Amino acid sequence: MKKTLLIGALIALCSFSSFAEDKNVPTPNQKEIIVKQNNNSISTSVEKKADKKELSDKEKYAWPKDAKEIEYSEFIKALDKNLIDTVMFSLANEDTFVAHLYFKDKSHAKVILPGRTYTVDMLNKDGKAKIKVVNDFNAYIKDAKITDSGGILSQALDTFLEFFKFAILIAILGLVLVFIQIYGMRLFSNPGKKVKPKHIDVTFDDIAGIDEAKKDVKEVVDFLNNKKNFNKFGAKIPGGILLSGDPGNGKTMLAKAVAKECNADFYQISGAELVEVYVGLGAARVRGLFKKARRSKKAVIFIDEIDAIGGKRGQGMGRSEHDQTLNQLLIEMDGFNKHLKHDLIIIAATNMAESLDEALLRPGRFDRQIIVNKPNLKGREDILNVYLKKALLHQEKSINVSEKERLNINALAKLTPGFSGAELANIVNEALILAAKRNDSSINQYHLLEARDKMLLGEARHDMDLLLEERRTTAYHETGHVVAALLHTNEPVEKVTITPRGKALGLMLQVPTREPVSINLTELKGKVRVLMAGRAAEELYLSEVTTGAANDMERAFEIALNMFTIWGMGNTLKTSSISPKLFEKLSDTTRAKVEQEAINFVSNCYEEVKTSLTVHHKTITEMVELLLEKETLDKKEIVEIWKKYNAIYPDWYNKEIEEKTKERLVEKGDIMHN
Repeated sequence: MKKTLLIGALIALCSFSSFAEDKNVPTPNQKEIIVKQNNNSISTSVEKKADKKELSDKEKYAWPKDAKEIEYSEFIKALDKNLIDTVMFSLANEDTFVAHLYFKDKSHAKVILPGRTYTVDMLNKDGKAKIKVVNDFNAYIKDAKITDSGGILSQALDTFLEFFKFAILIAILGLVLVFIQIYGMRLFSNPGKKVKPKHIDVTFDDIAGIDEAKKDVKEVVDFLNNKKNFNKFGAKIPGGILLSGDPGNGKTMLAKAVAKECNADFYQISGAELVEVYVGLGAARVRGLFKKARRSKKAVIFIDEIDAIGGKRGQGMGRSEHDQTLNQLLIEMDGFNKHLKHDLIIIAATNMAESLDEALLRPGRFDRQIIVNKPNLKGREDILNVYLKKALLHQEKSINVSEKERLNINALAKLTPGFSGAELANIVNEALILAAKRNDSSINQYHLLEARDKMLLGEARHDMDLLLEERRTTAYHETGHVVAALLHTNEPVEKVTITPRGKALGLMLQVPTREPVSINLTELKGKVRVLMAGRAAEELYLSEVTTGAANDMERAFEIALNMFTIWGMGNTLKTSSISPKLFEKLSDTTRAKVEQEAINFVSNCYEEVKTSLTVHHKTITEMVELLLEKETLDKKEIVEIWKKYNAIYPDWYNKEIEEKTKERLVEKGDIMHN
């Protein structure tokens, strides 16, 4: 049976490669491949070349230099008339083949063949065909009839098919983008996580330290639970509540407590989840969130970090998605949907209320703006009581608890001024971890104080190998801070240590007796003197100063610069309050005067504190030696050394003695507690 094979120069190359992988490709002087076709099968055998000298095909069909080039039509006519004896194909370039023609009359010619597919009838009259492949990748075909399979029409069809494939790919990509735009909300939107009231584990009883904010939020709960009492006066439910304040003060807990107390479904989403790359997708998510919430009988939508989408509009190019999302949120909160009868409250939280768009803050959208401040002393006590409830119960049942280990919530609250609720919770958790590592039966005051120091000062670095001179330098530096604090401030000195913590080689810790509302000029001078006292002690008692005071001097100059710019305490700007941005816009001469005034102020404080440290050299010397011995001195040890060389205690220590005496008398019942 006659068989037809498709052959071209690329197929010849692939065939050669496959033969090469089987290690059957001959070299000019080694092997030749004979392909025979018998009936319906093809077999391959390898024969060794005869030893006798004979011309190779390459030599036999050597291409004459005088061969003329003929047209393709002439080549086809010669094939039809059976005038060609042998055709040798070679690849001119990636798209062009050259057919070398050997006519039966011994003449030569060549024809350029474009990149097409040619059908080659490999069979002669005997039913055999012989193909030889040589090392230069040229295919020699003898006694074969070659016909064009398509010509120009085939080439055009191939080009059209390639273009059609590319067009289909572009069309599919376009359809995908359109599909995302139209149905993106259904596929990619996340309309908020829904939590049923029974799965919310936060109530108002679990929230402490923010009583004022809790009181304002409770009114909304009362409205939802007792609508009739409010409706008879014509009162309307607040559309939204904006909780603003520093992070970690309980804004999310307040939102959850509202949903729990009024038995409403809770939908929580972050502002960042509503911002997308594709324009319109964020707005679709907002619509989906409100649509889902309105299916509930009662619902609370909580948008955390709303400043991610609620920022002022029109702040630059490339914010169309942000603005469109915010516009959709405004519409959902506005009067367009007031006719819908739903008990729906929107609560949002942010740390940057000043950056929000004015349209979002107007009444009718966020009717109530509640500031959630950091807890005061009583608030910190309440928070610690909530987190230490189990530990306090265990302590009441225990008998063998020393006074030092007994939990003292009030003392810990005094030692954590400015701490948020989240930071206090972290202290308790770190204390629990420390108790577990030490295999103690329960948490005690030691664990809490260690956790406080770790969070406030950093982890103690006992592995640092410091030389004695380095430790002595650190001791003088920190003792200078202590003495200056005892002389020039009213804030208690809690401890001083030369144990490296964090990046510091040593530190002195002062704990204010109250959260300052404002600071006067005398207190600011005291702070600068305390900061410069470490460098002053090095200069007075050591042979040379070190780099350890770099951060102290930077903070001292920052305070001085703020005094003469922001706080209006200088002589150059007088009572003008100049922000850092505005300060940069002042003239070079004015800025130089202000900076020089700050430098002079710090220098004067430095000279004053040097004088103070010179007078108290005995106190400093003894404190340094004790620090080198014990590494850490607490408040009691510091005051004992001070009292040894000074006639009076610091004012803050006298007040503490009075308070402790009063507490003992109250416990004994000698005086009434007011």
